[in-house]
Amino acid sequence: RYFNAVQSEAFPVAFDTDVNMVIAAPTGSGKTVILELALLRLLSTCINDKGQFSYSRGSLRAVYLAPSKALVQEKARAWQQSFGAHLNLAIVELTGDTDNVDFSTLSSADVICTTPEKLGKLSHSITRRKVDQGGARFLGEVALLLIDEVHLLNENRGAVLEAGVVSRIKMISSLRAMSELPISGIRYIAISATIQNTGDVAEWLKVPPQGLLVFGEETRPVKLLTIVKGYAQGKTDFLFEKQLNEYLRGIITEHSKGKPTLIFCSSRKGTEETAMHILAKSRNGLHGGYIHNDAQRGQLHAAADRVIDKQLQQALRGGIGFHHGNLEPQDRATVENLFLHRAIMVLCTTSTLAQGVNLPAHLVVLKGTRRWSREKGEVAGNKEYDRSTVLQMIGRAGRPQFDTEGVAVIMTQKEMVPQYQNLLSGTEILESQLRDTFPEYLNAEIVLRNVTDVAGAVSWLKSTFLYVRAKRNPSSYGLPQHAHSQEAFEKVMQEKFIFQFTRRLAMHGLVEAREAEDKGMSMSPLEPGTLMAQMYIRLPTMVSLLEVPSHASMPTLISVLSHAEEFSGICLRRGEKKSLNSINKNEAAMRFFIPEASKPSKPKERIKSAAEKIFVLVNEALTDHPTENLDYSMKQEIDQIVKVGARITACMAKLFRHKRALAATANACLLQKCLKQRMWDNSSQQCRQLPGIGKLLSERLVAAGLGKLRDLEAADPRLIENLTQRKYPFGAHNCLMLCCQNGTS
Repeated sequence: RYFNAVQSEAFPVAFDTDVNMVIAAPTGSGKTVILELALLRLLSTCINDKGQFSYSRGSLRAVYLAPSKALVQEKARAWQQSFGAHLNLAIVELTGDTDNVDFSTLSSADVICTTPEKLGKLSHSITRRKVDQGGARFLGEVALLLIDEVHLLNENRGAVLEAGVVSRIKMISSLRAMSELPISGIRYIAISATIQNTGDVAEWLKVPPQGLLVFGEETRPVKLLTIVKGYAQGKTDFLFEKQLNEYLRGIITEHSKGKPTLIFCSSRKGTEETAMHILAKSRNGLHGGYIHNDAQRGQLHAAADRVIDKQLQQALRGGIGFHHGNLEPQDRATVENLFLHRAIMVLCTTSTLAQGVNLPAHLVVLKGTRRWSREKGEVAGNKEYDRSTVLQMIGRAGRPQFDTEGVAVIMTQKEMVPQYQNLLSGTEILESQLRDTFPEYLNAEIVLRNVTDVAGAVSWLKSTFLYVRAKRNPSSYGLPQHAHSQEAFEKVMQEKFIFQFTRRLAMHGLVEAREAEDKGMSMSPLEPGTLMAQMYIRLPTMVSLLEVPSHASMPTLISVLSHAEEFSGICLRRGEKKSLNSINKNEAAMRFFIPEASKPSKPKERIKSAAEKIFVLVNEALTDHPTENLDYSMKQEIDQIVKVGARITACMAKLFRHKRALAATANACLLQKCLKQRMWDNSSQQCRQLPGIGKLLSERLVAAGLGKLRDLEAADPRLIENLTQRKYPFGAHNCLMLCCQNGTS
């Protein structure tokens, strides 16, 4: 194997120097190999005078960042098979919950593959730990930060990468205590799709001229034709995507040239519906459709007889397939093999395929650009695909071994056409997203003691991408269009971002700010601000928590939770009002209903706001009698409300305890516990908390009078097994668990 043009040009800088780098090139041009070259450069420092690789595990650490869990897992697997197997490096994938980090595992890791959100949380938690507990020194051993898809900066999640990771590492690397550790000379390597302002990213990462490499479309292994088609928005995202089905046949006919086509759909169900729609519109047989000869027909019919999914059987017989995570593994493998060997000519799939199995096609179609998203740190809902996902999907177009060009068609709403044209043409300009969450990140740095005065705050501000972009585009950040000098610009930035937000944090009792003659202002954390940072609470939410009365009741706390900024993405849809009104009037479902303003003893007739919707859904989540046939989107929102709500109420409990508000503390603790266990404290189905007992089994136990934990604990294990129709030792295990929890034997 040989390096391609992109890799060859990058090699001397990536492998022969230690300078920071930013590489912008089209998807599919082999950029990730440059990350591996930088990793090899780091490892080459461990070759002794005899030419032997002499390495002490964990003494030099590299961190790989990618925007999605799928990319992180893919890279971790690949590097485990290469660096792990051949050089005995410890490759650690970090995509799970990091609240209880196993520091012994992390401290021996050589390469950590993770997302910005996970590393941001990790850097915050371990910076608070003492050195002898494995805290600061862990970060001190990071010598290389590899950033995949750095154009994530332009997404809502970009602030985490910018401030929660890179700027924080910059601040830590400059500490005197770190001067003898690898982080003091940390190297940054960032790769990106083609964007217009790569120079700004390079300035942010302190990249010298030789480290900035920008490549055009000519470096793509297969020429790519990209087309963006805009359509009128439907009443809902579901109806819009459904109407796009009518245009697919024409797009395939015009652009596929009889070669394999990949159609990306927003959901698993959508892949099946799209495949069956195309099948219904096509003419099967030798004179049209997607079967071109008898050999192909025979291959497809044989495969259809092997697969388990009935709908897939029908689709395969017409030369069409679908692929998603709910299919049996053997069915997915069959579909992948058929598509690779050109037996299936049209494959409908979800976006996850773009980040996993390598199934290139001549034509790639994005049927809609919105999907249901529940990324960590964001409210669930229908949102535009992030840029990385779009680029990964269109990167499947064009098969080097078969094609001289590929075609990618993006079907989207009319108003989104310019955005996708800019993305695909490389004319998109990255802007900092830190402006919307600046006070939260400033507070976090004060809590970590990275910022203690104005000078430290300015140093941190200068380490951000926001600072770079504010110089270039001040009006977008609320600044005067032209500053007369660098000194004038810095003064404006200090007042706009440092002084204003510090005073705001101090006004709410989150930090203490003291005017000092020598340093302008000193800053120190207060307990509420510390809780806000540790629990990742948005500033507006924290302010509302601080205003909760000491005697707050359970309904009051649910109302406060319903207004949390973390749920700002949840809206009240017209089609949901009837269901929500019905739930609010259902005594069995609503422990605490929303009352009429004029008649507090009666449920409100009409739900009119998103906050009221959330209030109802909290009750719906915790009831023993959930609504049947609840809208799918509301079920997804309930999951998110419960998850985020448990975190916010945990913060409530700690804050109210700090304020010595006994009643509010007790109610917050109870609400947090209810959300965590997903049931009210007076639930008749307490047995659902035990492993292996879900809704069906709990109903059987309740009918037998064993729904409460105390009743279940006293029951005969054989009776439990008989009622649940489970084998020994199911009953004994659950009884033993209850006895251990209660301290009995």
